[in-house]
Amino acid sequence: PNPSRDFFTISIPAGLEKTGKMEIFNSIGQKVMTKAVVSDADLNINVSNFANGVYFLNLNVGGSSKTLKFIKE
Repeated sequence: PNPSRDFFTISIPAGLEKTGKMEIFNSIGQKVMTKAVVSDADLNINVSNFANGVYFLNLNVGGSSKTLKFIKE
């Protein structure tokens, strides 16, 4: 769900490789998390210790890159 309070899960379509890297940046561009993605479990993100605000998640998996915006409440 967006906004999120504690956890959220990223869904990757079937057939796409689920290995790569994920980075989360705050609204002023500071990197607040880097995480290797090697299994579905790595797509469960804990944001409970993040300050409230807007964040951008950059997901690089299977040779593709996608940036997602989310709000932490």
